[in-house]
Amino acid sequence: WSLLTSKDKITNEDVEKCMEQDMLEKLLLEMSDQYPELSRVFVTERDQFLSYSLRKCAQKIPIETNETGFVPATVVAVVGIGHVQGIIKQWNQPTINNIQHLMKL
Repeated sequence: WSLLTSKDKITNEDVEKCMEQDMLEKLLLEMSDQYPELSRVFVTERDQFLSYSLRKCAQKIPIETNETGFVPATVVAVVGIGHVQGIIKQWNQPTINNIQHLMKL
């Protein structure tokens, strides 16, 4: 976390380290320890919202010309590496109540 908030020049090596899964998990854990509310909003709630949104996009598409009445949806999502594990973790969680809460300003 200190790497992201430092005034020192960030090198290519620093960026590569942040892209490593272990380092990223360590960064997120450090951030959540120091700033739990920030972590809740920018990581946990965002992962819930992204997972819910992707599941909605991936629902079967109704089509009358198909014998089953549906075609599978193909979804390509580009997300930050820091959200991948959270999206996977949230994928099968019932989140409709949480999403309604997240949609309020």
